[in-house]
Amino acid sequence: MVDDTHTRKTSGKLSLLALLDLLSAFDIVDHEILRDLEVSCGLQGTALSWFTSYLNGHTWFIRCISSTSNHALLGCGVRQGSVLGPISSMLYTEG
Repeated sequence: MVDDTHTRKTSGKLSLLALLDLLSAFDIVDHEILRDLEVSCGLQGTALSWFTSYLNGHTWFIRCISSTSNHALLGCGVRQGSVLGPISSMLYTEG
């Protein structure tokens, strides 16, 4: 990419580079929409229960030194280090 850009620059041509940061894609996955997409793709029974249990019941909170906020249920986002995270995120963006 660097070589192509340099070659185009030296020959007087314009180059355009568009970058997409997918790290935030995991954070915006809405659980209700994802579940609807899973059902519309034919997911049912044990597999659907597995995905649902993966999404439900997770909370977040803020801690600053010794103070902690109340816990709140997460309605969006999937865990990035999990096996289902990339699958869920891909289904959500492709759906």
